[in-house]
Amino acid sequence: MLFTTTQFLFFLPVMLLLYFLIPAKMRRIFILASSIFFYACLGWEMLTVLVLATVISYGIGLLIGQNRGGGRKVLTVGILASAGVLAIYKYATFLGSFCGGAFGLSGEDFSLVMPVGISYFTFRIISYFVDVYKGKCEAEQTFLNYAIYITFFPMIISGPIERGERFLPQVRSCETWKLWNGDRVYDGFVRVVFGFIQKLVIADRLAILVNTVYDDFASKDGALLWIGMAAYYLQLYMDFAGYTNIALGVAKMLGFDLCENFRNPFLARNVKEYWGRWHISLSTWLRDYLYIPLGGNRGGKLKKYCNIMVTFLVSGLWHGNGWRYLFWGGAHGACQVIEYVAASVSKKLGCGKTVNFENGFWNLVRRVKTWIIVGILYIFFRIPSAREGLMYIRLMFTNVHASTLSGEATELFGVTGAYLIVVLMMTVLVLLAEYLAEKKTITLGEGLRSMYLPVRFVILLVSILIVALFGAYGPGYDAADFIYFGF
Repeated sequence: MLFTTTQFLFFLPVMLLLYFLIPAKMRRIFILASSIFFYACLGWEMLTVLVLATVISYGIGLLIGQNRGGGRKVLTVGILASAGVLAIYKYATFLGSFCGGAFGLSGEDFSLVMPVGISYFTFRIISYFVDVYKGKCEAEQTFLNYAIYITFFPMIISGPIERGERFLPQVRSCETWKLWNGDRVYDGFVRVVFGFIQKLVIADRLAILVNTVYDDFASKDGALLWIGMAAYYLQLYMDFAGYTNIALGVAKMLGFDLCENFRNPFLARNVKEYWGRWHISLSTWLRDYLYIPLGGNRGGKLKKYCNIMVTFLVSGLWHGNGWRYLFWGGAHGACQVIEYVAASVSKKLGCGKTVNFENGFWNLVRRVKTWIIVGILYIFFRIPSAREGLMYIRLMFTNVHASTLSGEATELFGVTGAYLIVVLMMTVLVLLAEYLAEKKTITLGEGLRSMYLPVRFVILLVSILIVALFGAYGPGYDAADFIYFGF
């Protein structure tokens, strides 16, 4: 069941209504049942994997908690088993393409149906094991609470990768919450509507332009390839941020606070800062459970740079099972190493004393530079192979004729000029709203609640109408998966 399907539009209001009507002592059972039903709609075979992972990891967590002093072996077994199952489902085809040749088999002969969200709930399980072992989180004794942590439907498919130490206390106390909290429900609903605007009005409409450019990129002019690159970067952000806002909004209406996953990534001035603003739950997970255990910043600069490269190569593998993902991860790691080296050299040369790199102009230059680097690297997410990705980039720089853009929008991008104007206007409004919310350190819902009632009513009504009128759905529309479902 996808957030953008009619199934979900029926499921959510019914689920919320029952949630607020049932006795408080039944809330946890109802949340788990709703989460199981939600995931079962994706396929019973995948549900079997999720249930087994939940039951087995619950038992391992108890063993680690009971033997905290000497539970290192249990922890190791738990991590290897969890990572091993993920590797089998995610990389069987990739590995089979190498090993199967000797037996006359192809990679497709080893392919398995990967359970949706396995990358996310596996990382939640591993973080739980480690946190229990280190004493950051008590081993959950109640299976019902733990099962909700793993299967909670707003975050089961594409995160965020929530930590047990933060989420489990909310599960334990949910039966004591006030039955109805109007502000929380309103804030959550505003976030859900905002997420639908990002996904249906912007991301799914941009998908047509992106597909037109990428599907036959070898015959396109370099100027169009630049536009295609920028459009895909924007589509990817609006798609994933849209999912996240819907997930966090639904959780908010139920009374749960999930961790933020985005913080205006387009404002990043370098690649390191970008990863502090993009997919935050993944980047902090990699920092806490891989980079720091490897040694982090300890052991000298060379060791630090090696740790960065390993961390981002793993990030690439987490995203997908091909050389293009390894290349993408390695490139992000290399960019950060280069940034550290450049900063060190600049400091030694005293460049900061003669040029103020923190002023408005240089901040803009640095943001545009980061935007271009990150956008170009995301080409490898969209192109089916690393070789074709490199070809796309080469054509961007060697086959540019600005006069090409003088043609009709429909001919160039597969959409009309009016279509592009709607997408552009909504993109500007969404990014402006996110910027103002961050600047004032408030949520969108809090910002609206600070306005007069008639004003916020009109804004919310107009937002809903925008989704209804301009959203990409209807006859012939295929409810597109959120892009990060595949990761």
